[in-house]
Amino acid sequence: MKNVILCVVLGVVTSSAHFSSQGIGWGGLEWVRYPIGGRNGGEFDGGGRGGPKPLPACQPAPCPESKDKCKLSAQENKKIVLDFYNQVFVKRNFSAVDIYYDPNIIQHNPYIGDGKKPFLDFITTSKPVPAQIFRPVAECDLVYLHVKTEDENNKPQAIVDIFRVECGKIVEHWDVIQDVITNAGNPRPMF
Repeated sequence: MKNVILCVVLGVVTSSAHFSSQGIGWGGLEWVRYPIGGRNGGEFDGGGRGGPKPLPACQPAPCPESKDKCKLSAQENKKIVLDFYNQVFVKRNFSAVDIYYDPNIIQHNPYIGDGKKPFLDFITTSKPVPAQIFRPVAECDLVYLHVKTEDENNKPQAIVDIFRVECGKIVEHWDVIQDVITNAGNPRPMF
């Protein structure tokens, strides 16, 4: 996921930057009018100024050096996170938190503190809600889940959960939660 975003950002920079005697400029809002890669649909001609060549096709970046001494594969990390989600959120087996969560987990959800105890306090007092995983994706030590669920008032929600895994334990967590609205600005479903 992050590689796609980086690819798009770098593509925009490549298509809009130009060189001149004053240094690098951005050429106004050219990037709004022209596709990534420039005016000719792939070759950036620098507006006739001999500007920079296009970036090579976006390729997945190699995994950064990880602190994970166990060197688990992305697929092994994905299995750990899916097992955790199934045990804790679907089956409500809260003892599984001890198996999957690092005691010092770093939590980026602003409503839950760091460590296992704040998460256990949150999950054990929460109303059981359905959770359906649509897109599990693993890259290096990160696992992304696109989840359909409900809030405590049974209103549908879309969640993207991101987990970082080290040596078989979840050591860091981010999430983004969005209500699923009925009067969307486009006809496409969120899942």
